Amino acid sequence: MARTPITLNTGSGPYPVLPVVALSADLTMQVLSGAAGANGNQAAFGNFNRLLMIFQNTDVAAKTILISSVASLLNRTGDLGAYTIGVGFISAFLVERAGFIQADGNVYFESNSALVKCAIIGVQ
Repeated sequence: MARTPITLNTGSGPYPVLPVVALSADLTMQVLSGAAGANGNQAAFGNFNRLLMIFQNTDVAAKTILISSVASLLNRTGDLGAYTIGVGFISAFLVERAGFIQADGNVYFESNSALVKCAIIGVQ
């Protein structure tokens, strides 16, 4: 089974059109596949240098997430996780292209539960 693609949310930017329309800054929290390894999730970096990854645990027990790294220009590696998200908590990670972009242009991540949701925002 292939990785589940997660769509980026579009931020309003530093100079949004005024007045800001109701609901235009809301995030779409998407359900993760809850699978590990090659059956995890992915999100495309596109033209962004960084991705703000927001995770929400909607379960009644703690859950974990893992964001897979690659060797950076300084040959640094270090996966983020398995990071534990407490019951009802929201956690955020800012990942950079250098160090997290896979060969196919995506960032790979997974959770141990489909009850973890995420929203990803592209950041220049």
